[in-house]
Amino acid sequence: MRPTPPLPPLPRIPPPAGELEGPCGIAVDATGRVYVSDYYHDTIDLFSSDVGPTYPYGYLSQITNVDPIDGPCALALDASGGLYANDFHRAVIGFTPPTVFAGAPDDAVHPTGLAIDQIAQRLYVNERDQIAVFDLAGTELG
Repeated sequence: MRPTPPLPPLPRIPPPAGELEGPCGIAVDATGRVYVSDYYHDTIDLFSSDVGPTYPYGYLSQITNVDPIDGPCALALDASGGLYANDFHRAVIGFTPPTVFAGAPDDAVHPTGLAIDQIAQRLYVNERDQIAVFDLAGTELG
């Protein structure tokens, strides 16, 4: 049987001092940096792809307080490195870490996932019953 590490004491705190709690999405940029959305901590953590001998492996930085009501989930990156997060079932938020990306699409139809077409520079949002398409300025295309 595989040993289970003990849970950290409450309150549980996010990296770099604590652990992830509810990792929900992951994206990797062109330089190999890894973005991880942490739903319950309401953060997006940034790690280098260099794996070290101790936790937190290559921890670089964090975007905090993504949304006071819901945490971030699905993540996507555009060709210029702009970060987009599905604010779980509420909206899609655009970031240029650590600043909010102006004109990001806001959708109230309970989005559950997203992807970016790197060539056409379009954002695709899964709205459960349809796929909405936006340009990266936030205009819905269809």
